[in-house]
Amino acid sequence: MELGEKATLIRAAGELDLSVAEKLKNALMTALESSRETILDLQRVSGIDLSCMQLLLAASREFRLVGLALTMEDPAGTFAAVLSEYGFEAAQ
Repeated sequence: MELGEKATLIRAAGELDLSVAEKLKNALMTALESSRETILDLQRVSGIDLSCMQLLLAASREFRLVGLALTMEDPAGTFAAVLSEYGFEAAQ
């Protein structure tokens, strides 16, 4: 986790699954408690399982509830592909 001037940056890599869910949750909670905008860099993520998908969706909701942005950068489209696998569709 990196603290920038205006935002917190969390870089994720590899497979986001149950084995890393607690570490990811702790990083997101720390960022939320810092009351800063947060960017979650997913460009090195190769896959996301349902446990981490639920965690990311819940974190996004919590950030919105306190008026903060959680931006997920996903240039490879991994997050969008997994959402699609679970039956979600992107807004047009």
